[in-house]
Amino acid sequence: MAPDAFRDLVAKVRTIAPDLKHEELLGSGAAVAEIVFPPQSGLEFRVVLQLQHDLLCLGLGDLLWNEYPDTTTGAADFASSARCALSGECRLIETLRNGVIVEARLEKLQDGAWVQIANHHTLHIPYGKRETRILERIPPRANGEAK
Repeated sequence: MAPDAFRDLVAKVRTIAPDLKHEELLGSGAAVAEIVFPPQSGLEFRVVLQLQHDLLCLGLGDLLWNEYPDTTTGAADFASSARCALSGECRLIETLRNGVIVEARLEKLQDGAWVQIANHHTLHIPYGKRETRILERIPPRANGEAK
């Protein structure tokens, strides 16, 4: 995918969250193009949309990183997950052991139950204090205020 096509794809995703501030980077490291939404009012976690040469990548929070092949299906899955995270339809669940994130999941509410649509784990020793935090996107109301 060319950087211009990636920006067009991201522009479609951005229509879901025009209130969010973002930074656009070109040619940093392995990335051909990258758009970063830092944590901010209404968004409790970082969102990274990245184009590598043959991959579309979605990063959420400090751990979750999913790669999608640069194909029609991969681009559709990437856009769907990015829209879900930026619209507030999904939530990010992070599991910590002794204060270190060891697991992250992106979940979407479907038919009254939360369903996992993406996840990432690290190797860790399953001992010590375990805590879970739920991070969300809280879109503004029609009057411009966050819910």
